[in-house]
Amino acid sequence: SLFSLFICNAFLPTEWLHFDAKVNSTEGVDLFWTTATEINNDFFTVERSADGVQWEEIAEVDAVGNSEVPSEYRLSDEKPLAERSSYRIRQTSLDGSSSYCEVKEVNLDAVPEILIYPNPAKEVLHVEWQNFKGNPTADLQLQLRNPLGQTVNVAYSTVSGGLLLQTSDLSSGVYILEIRNTQGVFIKRFTVE
Repeated sequence: SLFSLFICNAFLPTEWLHFDAKVNSTEGVDLFWTTATEINNDFFTVERSADGVQWEEIAEVDAVGNSEVPSEYRLSDEKPLAERSSYRIRQTSLDGSSSYCEVKEVNLDAVPEILIYPNPAKEVLHVEWQNFKGNPTADLQLQLRNPLGQTVNVAYSTVSGGLLLQTSDLSSGVYILEIRNTQGVFIKRFTVE
């Protein structure tokens, strides 16, 4: 596959811990990466590709340099490519040697959906926005139906990237969650133990 992973060598001066790319509410792409350790690390180069073959440099980010604890970095691509974009980060050491982290692909035309977990739920149910553009909580309407089909009230709060429903007061059984917002109607079924 063109989007195969390039796993970084843990014996290089920089040890990679995590890299992720997500569409943000302004239709840009937020890139997050973390290094476990750094030795003589000079800078990071953020690269973007439409096809996973031809790469262009879109930004350079200064590195911490030397660290024995995890270091977190963030960059926003405010003008991503239409449809699909692949991203990778190149780390360059003071001596000029470099390594790449894994490749992450982002699809700006992906269909919005919600992810719920854990299922079955006990104390809380996480509702996570996936591929939403704009503000998913705009004109938000939430309806929960119990196993008898009756509408029941459920307390919820807005958290980064979704909602948190308090399910500890619900009786056990299968529930239907209906979420409406400016991007559509989303229906999910979950069980309360």
